[in-house]
Amino acid sequence: RKIFGAKCGFLVPLPWANNRLQGGEDFDSNPGVGLTDMFIQPLSLGWHGPRADATVGYGIYVPTGRYDDGASNDTGLGMWAQEILVGTTVYLNQRRTLHAATTATFDFHSEKKDSETKVGNILNLEGGVGADFLNGGLTTGLAYYGTFKLTDDRFDALLPSLLIRGKNRVWGLGPEV
Repeated sequence: RKIFGAKCGFLVPLPWANNRLQGGEDFDSNPGVGLTDMFIQPLSLGWHGPRADATVGYGIYVPTGRYDDGASNDTGLGMWAQEILVGTTVYLNQRRTLHAATTATFDFHSEKKDSETKVGNILNLEGGVGADFLNGGLTTGLAYYGTFKLTDDRFDALLPSLLIRGKNRVWGLGPEV
């Protein structure tokens, strides 16, 4: 179907394993078997043009994993989150073999279950520039990502000593094949 001239889609993956680290002390822990949290994207819109593509979407993280505030065997994060996505790919030649792309996601979180702890809002940027070879069978380029905390985290308990407070940011840049 088309909405606003865009192709539309959705995403509902089923959680099947625990893949969460919640702090520095979790690296050697084993919370046991359990489902992790679930991401649902009920709407994704994509427009395709001769020299550019664009996408927007909305998703929600559902706390389906096991979570008890202060427990050592959590498989989820115990909070809801909403995500807004916008992105574009620009083709730098008519054959669409040279391209530059970027996607931005904005994440907004609820308080954690049975707690006043709240993760701050986050902006993620990712994309890069690249070229296609072998009729699209090989793509090489330079990829980047950036994560920016837009608002401070709020904690209702003493912080583990490994956590760094503040509106932190992380960048990454490197080759991609």
